[in-house]
Amino acid sequence: MQKEIYTERLFLRPLRAEDYIQAFRWCSDPEVNKFMSYGIYTDPQDVKEWLETLPFDDEYSYTYAIILKDSGEMIGSTGMYYHEDRDFWNFGYNLIPSMWNKGYATEATGALVEYVRSIMDVKVIECEHAVDNPASGKVMEKLGLQHIGYGEYTKSDTGEVFISKVYRKEY
Repeated sequence: MQKEIYTERLFLRPLRAEDYIQAFRWCSDPEVNKFMSYGIYTDPQDVKEWLETLPFDDEYSYTYAIILKDSGEMIGSTGMYYHEDRDFWNFGYNLIPSMWNKGYATEATGALVEYVRSIMDVKVIECEHAVDNPASGKVMEKLGLQHIGYGEYTKSDTGEVFISKVYRKEY
């Protein structure tokens, strides 16, 4: 069972299918989706169907809602996942644009990383972001990851290829 996480300003809990209307706010936003590998959602029901596929009892997959403690507003999500084929963990995050540049991605993802490390043997975290999205790199650096090189990834719905900066942290 994945536990709830509290930080100074945030409440994190597993993202659930009934969150689909709130999640549609960032899943359907072109600004949020611009550098994501997944396609943009145009129907809230599609978000619900995606959320229904999340494995809530998988010790190698964590997808959490980011909720402001003071207002109860769900402002995004963060997740951490193990990639057995390459023996590393990675994380990601989405926030509605009005919540960008306030430290929420770092606060939420940092808390999730601490939680997963407290229950799992995390040896390596490796993440990447589009070079044209340097704000994500700042989050990775604030969480202690070091830039190790460049890569690329492809957007699933359009085939657009992004050059990426790759970051890594070993424990």
